Amino acid sequence: MEKALVMMEFFLNKEFFLLIVLSGIIFSAREEKREKFFLRLMVGIVLGLIFDKVIGLPVEKTLEFESVGVAIISFEILRAFFQFFISAVILYCSYQYKITNALYIAVLGYAIEHMTVLLSHGLRYYFWSDCDWIEAYVYLGLFVVMYFAEFLFVKKYEINASNMDNQSLIAQSAIFLSGAIILSVFSYYYVVKRADLKGTPIVFIVTSFGILICGNVVIGLLDVLKISSVKQELIRTRQLWQEDVKQYKLSRETTETLNMRYHDLKSRMEILLEDPTAVDEIRKTIDEYDRSVRTGNEAMDVVLTEKMLLCQRSSINLTVMADGDCLRQMSPVETYTVLGNLLDNAMEYLEQINDKEKRVILLSVKQEGDMDVVIIENYLKDKLKWKEQLPVSTKTDKNFHGYGLKSVRHTLNKNGGYLRVSTEHQLFRATVVLPR
Repeated sequence: MEKALVMMEFFLNKEFFLLIVLSGIIFSAREEKREKFFLRLMVGIVLGLIFDKVIGLPVEKTLEFESVGVAIISFEILRAFFQFFISAVILYCSYQYKITNALYIAVLGYAIEHMTVLLSHGLRYYFWSDCDWIEAYVYLGLFVVMYFAEFLFVKKYEINASNMDNQSLIAQSAIFLSGAIILSVFSYYYVVKRADLKGTPIVFIVTSFGILICGNVVIGLLDVLKISSVKQELIRTRQLWQEDVKQYKLSRETTETLNMRYHDLKSRMEILLEDPTAVDEIRKTIDEYDRSVRTGNEAMDVVLTEKMLLCQRSSINLTVMADGDCLRQMSPVETYTVLGNLLDNAMEYLEQINDKEKRVILLSVKQEGDMDVVIIENYLKDKLKWKEQLPVSTKTDKNFHGYGLKSVRHTLNKNGGYLRVSTEHQLFRATVVLPR
């Protein structure tokens, strides 16, 4: 077991582009894969191993019996850059992002890999210089911890590498990383491998310097990636807001037109038809399509009329008890955004439910003290996953998932209110509380 771990450590140290690719796979977890992803990945790795062996073997044989000098130092530096190039190409050929994104992920993965290796080597030569199997345990253990931290980071911030498009930062990070790699190669052969310096503070100081450079690169790249992710979320939220503005205007015009047509038709039918029985029957038929809501609040009327018609088409029973004096502290578009997104959320879920008796939405808009309270309830079949106190969407389109409720929360926060979402006994409840 210990011998196998030592051999694995030696192999990964030599073919470290595999570790860069693994890091890249973790950071690209949310990216769209190219067709035949696993085949591309495996072919890339195999070709990378072959190319590195073909290029490196003759040079290694030539330099095997030479003392450390410019030739072997140059070879190690070039080999490091070659393996970086291999990892970037493999990632680019496996995922559907731009070459700049592949370079970004490769630089980030290389910085993490190099920092972990330096830490492992520093600990070995400072604490247990003569024990290979301890070094193997530490080496592999550090990578497990580091990559697990990567996984948690990507999961927490929903990282998308394709959001990263700061070419200047990528170039700066690559330059700093290149300097760290070159200095590390020199320090490894002239300091770390020197028998008379093993266990001395200078080894720890030299490796710590490289770790600090790589750590600075990693922190800088991750911060920018996190900022880019937040920026994209704000852009998408703004896009949804703009769509709500357009939709509100369109729905308002449509509602007014429907009301005019309805009343005109009703008046004409009463004049033209003298038969009371026929009039009653036709009026009853027309009333079935009269889904307009009149609360006295124009914005509320528009959104509720629109959603009532959509619910009718989807065989969803929408029951409304709404006080038109509520929600007047918000603009018409804000009212449309809050009620529209909450009702859309309930409707989209119920459309997946086959039992039509459970396709029911209860909406209550009322005043409680100095607060306006909106409560929307609907049937809930399965348990939900949660993130940031909001349910994770079950939509297949992951690019815009969950932004409806985020938009609601953002709108309410602007007006001093809040959104609370809860589940209980197969019941989903969204509660809006807004101060008057």
